[in-house]
Amino acid sequence: GEAAFYYSRQNDCLRTDLRPLFSTGLFPPNIPFAAAAFSLDDDDDGDDDPRPAVPEAINLWIGNARSVSALHADPYENLFYVCSGCKVFTLFPPSAAGTFVEEEYEAGAFAYVPEAGEWAVVPDRGEGGG
Repeated sequence: GEAAFYYSRQNDCLRTDLRPLFSTGLFPPNIPFAAAAFSLDDDDDGDDDPRPAVPEAINLWIGNARSVSALHADPYENLFYVCSGCKVFTLFPPSAAGTFVEEEYEAGAFAYVPEAGEWAVVPDRGEGGG
């Protein structure tokens, strides 16, 4: 079947690792309604005048129609900007957390195996190189 390509970077990658891509103008440096929604008032001057919030991080996700993200919880606010196509989100209330079964899997990455003509999961090596 059709491959499900997926690329995801975290830790403010668009303003750090991928700065040349961020500088193309494809991604807005800020989104006015997001700045208003995430406004802060942390100057301790006693007034309630919020200042525009600068996003803590701007991360990148690229995928095609078959790409999906694993079920997870984010400990911070999210705003998604879709440059092209669409992304579907399924949101669950915090009260549903007890209904999910968590399992551990060995860490790894997908690698193309030319001899087999397919992608396979290659386990990550531990800190000891093993």
